[in-house]
This record gives sequence, C-alpha cells and structure tokens, in this order.
Amino acid sequence: MMAWTSRRTNKALIRCRIILASLLNLALTGDLVGVEELAVRFAEREASWGPFAQRLQQLAADMEDEQIITFIKQYMSKDT
Repeated sequence: MMAWTSRRTNKALIRCRIILASLLNLALTGDLVGVEELAVRFAEREASWGPFAQRLQQLAADMEDEQIITFIKQYMSKDT
C-alpha cells in the first residue's frame, strides 16, 4: 500500500511541475490568455491549487506578465 501511495504522490508532483513549467513558458512568451486558460484547467484537476489559479487569472487579466513570471517561479522553487 505504501509503494502505491508513493507512486501516486510522485505522479502528482511530476504533473504539478510540468504544469508550472508550461505556465512559465506561456508567461515568458507573453501568452497571458494561455496562462489564464491553463491555470483554470489546472485548478479544476487539483482543487488545492484554486487560490494559485485565481491569483494567476487576476494577474493575467491585469496584464502583469512580469508578476506572473515571478509568482510562478516562487511556486517552482517550493517542493510542491
């Protein structure tokens, strides 16, 4: 049972890191609509990331690309 839980946790962590990298790439290329859309989809799959997605949506709506990049990098530096 422990190994199954560990694998499931590892898959979730990998998925989160991939999504964060995708969000960063979108932000770096100026695709704020893409950032907003991916953030919404991510929050739908991972409910605990709802506040993160809401903040990204707010920053994207305000066209705050540099703040989006900084915000995403902060999460990438944490152990998700």
